[in-house]
Amino acid sequence: MVLARLLMSERKSEEAVTFLRMAIESDPLNGEAHYRLALAYRDLQRAEDAQKEIRIFQDIKRIKDQVKELYRQMNKESTRDDLLDAKND
Repeated sequence: MVLARLLMSERKSEEAVTFLRMAIESDPLNGEAHYRLALAYRDLQRAEDAQKEIRIFQDIKRIKDQVKELYRQMNKESTRDDLLDAKND
């Protein structure tokens, strides 16, 4: 990812695409890689590919946000249960 960011900053979007695809291949849920790939595609005038990557990025972000909320709720319930257990002891 670092190399891809560097290449993008140097306006070498075509080269960055290669490294971003590698990042996505190793971690398909890497939202940042999908987002940066969308930017690279936009720079290369590949609007359809850019839109596809933006949609994937948005889906990943939405799902991760949902998981965070579920985790938060679980911890909240766990803490409440612990308090009730302590009160009953």
